[in-house]
Amino acid sequence: MSFNPDVLELQEIGTGTFIESNSVVKQYDNATGMIDYFAGLFTGSATGSGVIFIMRFKAKASGISPVVFDFDESNNRLTRLKNVDGNTILWD
Repeated sequence: MSFNPDVLELQEIGTGTFIESNSVVKQYDNATGMIDYFAGLFTGSATGSGVIFIMRFKAKASGISPVVFDFDESNNRLTRLKNVDGNTILWD
């Protein structure tokens, strides 16, 4: 994911309760506005709805900064949701 680092500063990424994962990677860089987050299950599956993660930002300046799910394969920036069979869930 990414955000405008001139407008926002990410202060915290909190783990949600929807996926009770023992495999969580949380990294971010406020200089570049890049966020890496991974939570997954090695066994079983999750169904329903819930909170996967929470991000807390601090405004640095006036402006607009969407938080964007990235789909740039050339820079290895992908957002993928997978179903229980390990297949990628596609959306428009």
